[in-house]
Amino acid sequence: MPDPPAPRPSRWLIGALIFAALYWMFDLAVLRSGVPHPLDDTWDDGLVARALLAGDGLRSRMIYPPLWGLRDPATQTVPLLVHGPLLPLLLALPIRVLGASVLDHTAWLAAACALLTVLPLYRVTARHVGPAAGAAAAGLFTVSPLTLAAVHHGCSVVLGALLLTWSLDLVARDRPRAGPAGIVAGLGYLVRPEFLFASVILAALAAASVTGSSWAGRLRTAAVFLVGVAICGAGWWWHHWRGVGSPVFNLTTYTMIGFTEGRPGASPMRDFALTPDQWPSVLRAAMPQLAGKWQHAYPRAIGRLLGAPSWSTGWVGAVGLVVALARRATRRLALAAAGLTLIPVAMWTLATREPLYLVPVLPLLAVAAAMGAEWSFRWLPSWAHRPRAWIGALVLLMLPVTAPALREASSEARLLERWLASERAGLPRLERAPGAARRPVFSDTPDFVAWETGRPAIWITREEFDALYRGAAAASRPPDLPAAPGPDDVWFHADARDPAKNLGVAR
Repeated sequence: MPDPPAPRPSRWLIGALIFAALYWMFDLAVLRSGVPHPLDDTWDDGLVARALLAGDGLRSRMIYPPLWGLRDPATQTVPLLVHGPLLPLLLALPIRVLGASVLDHTAWLAAACALLTVLPLYRVTARHVGPAAGAAAAGLFTVSPLTLAAVHHGCSVVLGALLLTWSLDLVARDRPRAGPAGIVAGLGYLVRPEFLFASVILAALAAASVTGSSWAGRLRTAAVFLVGVAICGAGWWWHHWRGVGSPVFNLTTYTMIGFTEGRPGASPMRDFALTPDQWPSVLRAAMPQLAGKWQHAYPRAIGRLLGAPSWSTGWVGAVGLVVALARRATRRLALAAAGLTLIPVAMWTLATREPLYLVPVLPLLAVAAAMGAEWSFRWLPSWAHRPRAWIGALVLLMLPVTAPALREASSEARLLERWLASERAGLPRLERAPGAARRPVFSDTPDFVAWETGRPAIWITREEFDALYRGAAAASRPPDLPAAPGPDDVWFHADARDPAKNLGVAR
């Protein structure tokens, strides 16, 4: 039978939208928690937006050491080979019209994306499960601590959640809108590189969702979807091909050999010798030693997956997935959702343990939790079958998680306000240094420093800097680096991730 159409706007959708809007107003306007961190990617997006406005293209003054050889001597910029271009394109006009202070308020843009995610999330859930489950899933996604952290410090993953859910809503129907869905997924690829893998799963779902069609018709639907992705991605692939000779190169893949005993943390992304042309051979040579990392990371990755939307509701999501797989009407969607949620698991296992990588698929986990709660309450007496009963239970499960998350975010915001004020009081010294515009700054918060000073900034830790100029790495230092950086060429911290440790600490 054809999938039923999603209900027209109802009290469930209106209630979910009002709740989400009030939640973000409380968080950002009352608690004032949307203060950016100097390590947020927003600053690099702003740098690229500045370069676009200056006519320099998709380039940045935030310099990763492996890309040092690719810099343009005239502009002191390197090609954008880490983050996608969509956010810089969206920020360029507001920066031109409203000024640089726009970046201090990008949490509002992220909150708007989280609010808009409610629409496709409700539609896809209401179509396959029911309106009450759609509202519950929207609420779970909204109040998840992961969504809260992403709105404050990870706009790209929140925008990714919006675009992934939107594309899923367009294909998870009896008559998939493959072309528009492919365009939306292609825009997602311009935000998050993992959309390249998600697009394959979404294309397969689009093909499987077509009822009463031949295999040729199903393949045509998948092809239309992938053409939409290619239309958006073609320019981005050409940008990478021209920059490094590979259309899908991304510097973040360097973390595949990071977080190991010999290469701690993200240190490969700060290695001057690990240039893009060296990466394939270095990865091949490291493969035999990476099995231990994967064995250690995989069970922890599964644990993180089961702890979303929160540690108190993850088990309900596991129940919901089993229920969705058991029902014929939801089996296709459940299989696609399971495949999509394995993408962050693979990223955590193979590369880095960044929790926010889960946010683009977090709406799907919210749907599973809503289904699990609804199904579980059907085993209780009839009075518990009403939506208010199982939705109330979900509220009780989320309160012990959401309330502390809001309180901690507000406390962190006050620390960040003081830290940013301290940083901005000291950074003008670097901007006024003689010949500063062409000399790089060495810093562990490089994109923020480059944004505030206008100088090119190289990402490096204090220990790596000392080794580069006074230690074992000095002999292999690139000859075109500054010979003797002065006090106005460095900006380091006690701990770049912890604002409390840097207030009043000399650099």
